[in-house]
Amino acid sequence: MYKRILAGLLIFGIMLPCVGLGEGADEAFSLYDLMRYEEAYQAALPLAEAGDAQAQRLMGNLYMQGLGVEEDEEKAAAYYLQAALAGDDIAMNNLGVCCEHGYGMEANLQEAFSWYEKSAEAGNDTAMLNLGLLYFWEKGTEQNPERAYSLFLRSSEKGNAIALHWVGICSLYGYGTPKDEKLAVAAFEAAAEAEYPDAMHYLGMCYLDGHGVEKDGEQAVNWYRKAAAAGHGGSMNDLGYCYQNGEGVKKNMAMAVHWYKKAAEAGNGEGMLNLGNCYRQGVGTKKNESSAFAWYKKAAEAGVAEGMYNLALCYYQRVGTPRLPEQALYWMQQAADLGYGPAYIGLAEIYYSGVLGKPDDAEAKKWLEKAVEAQVEGAEELLKQMK
Repeated sequence: MYKRILAGLLIFGIMLPCVGLGEGADEAFSLYDLMRYEEAYQAALPLAEAGDAQAQRLMGNLYMQGLGVEEDEEKAAAYYLQAALAGDDIAMNNLGVCCEHGYGMEANLQEAFSWYEKSAEAGNDTAMLNLGLLYFWEKGTEQNPERAYSLFLRSSEKGNAIALHWVGICSLYGYGTPKDEKLAVAAFEAAAEAEYPDAMHYLGMCYLDGHGVEKDGEQAVNWYRKAAAAGHGGSMNDLGYCYQNGEGVKKNMAMAVHWYKKAAEAGNGEGMLNLGNCYRQGVGTKKNESSAFAWYKKAAEAGVAEGMYNLALCYYQRVGTPRLPEQALYWMQQAADLGYGPAYIGLAEIYYSGVLGKPDDAEAKKWLEKAVEAQVEGAEELLKQMK
């Protein structure tokens, strides 16, 4: 089975914003903008030590990114804290980023929430976005769809393209606001015009499946190409899907493999899975079980449930690797734990076969019953045969 990404929520929402100018640190910021980082450091350091909040924030950026000075996340976070305590809203947001992801400190979602909230209250659009994402993902606070949407909307009204994309996500799925696919498309279009790759990807999805617009495979491919050119792995994978299935382009399995490979090499888990399938079946490329095994393993390690299942089958069926029953059991269990139905049948077969030492009919029956409950195709007949 070949998959394309329909709704890969890829944004952590955490990019350190560009610095702004401070009255006492104009020269340091100008040097930073000119990429003369060592000189920017020398200009900002005495100002930061004298308590200039904007200079402290700039010092934080330099240390965080290792520009003009050796990278040091702890020093970066310390400078952001000084600037944040002095009321700098950008530093508050950056400190929230540090708290959320453990940059220079132990991760603390509650502290991240607090600093994002302070920054958002001061009018910072990036903090509004980041705070909305905490509500969206239920991180450091209770999940609150309406609050998340409200923050995305406020941030987008200040011109934040990423927030506008999230307005589209919420509108597309009815999260915190009534479902409105046409509004979602409009939001994605506006964010895409601002060169945001995720929005381009979602526009491609909308055109391919007819969400808020008339289905148009050629337009879908057009937007997937734009996103892929910007490095979006999910769109690379979906271009592979389009070439494999003749959606918006002439069917071409060699091109499908080309795009699946680009997606896989870009770190996209579904692309890894699809490339493994191509090598396993010899579709669009020469059959190569060792390569299939290698890409299934990468997909499994990337958290793709079907990749875990296929890797387990490789270990069980000697596909590109010697038979290793314990590894087959481990990865089949991982896939089952993620709710991947076919893995329930896979576990039943492993236990029933006795490859682990001796058959375990009770355990096999338990997993077949789970498969029946999950309405996995063929599970009911297998359970009847076992009885």
